[in-house]
Amino acid sequence: MNRKRRQQFDLVMNIVLCIVALLSLTACIFLLLKNYQISTDSAQTVAELSEQIEEKQDYIYTQSDLNAYVEEAVTNAQNTEVKNMLQNIKGRMENGDSISPAVFLNSFSPINASVFIAMKKCPR
Repeated sequence: MNRKRRQQFDLVMNIVLCIVALLSLTACIFLLLKNYQISTDSAQTVAELSEQIEEKQDYIYTQSDLNAYVEEAVTNAQNTEVKNMLQNIKGRMENGDSISPAVFLNSFSPINASVFIAMKKCPR
């Protein structure tokens, strides 16, 4: 009976070890497939990133570029406002309207008057 028991134990151990080996093999195959998927995703991500980098290389503005554009826009706006105000004065003079300083400044909105005053104070 001892021998029969020993054979049963060996059979159970063989089955358990076969199951462990099968699980290990399954885990290895799973890990290999995951590794392949990760490397494929990595290659795809690198390709997308390089595409985006190529698109972004058109031009990158520096702070000095932005400052120059802002300065140019401010100068253009000031010049346009001064031209508009001078055109208004010219029109008033041609129509014979009063151009006294008080009447003149009251005819403009506070914003225009302050721009006009600021323009006279700012050196060009």
